[in-house]
Amino acid sequence: MAADDLEFADIKRVIGTGRIRRKFTRDPRGTRYEIVGRSTDEREVGVGGDDNV
Repeated sequence: MAADDLEFADIKRVIGTGRIRRKFTRDPRGTRYEIVGRSTDEREVGVGGDDNV
């Protein structure tokens, strides 16, 4: 995150207010998602995650 000048608040905002752009279902590790939204300084940011809780 440091190389992208992102903070935890940016990631939290993207996950909370963004939208799922892509869903990766063919990964043997399980389904993953690309979530896109705006950071706290309004940059468009994409983050990846899975549904393993």
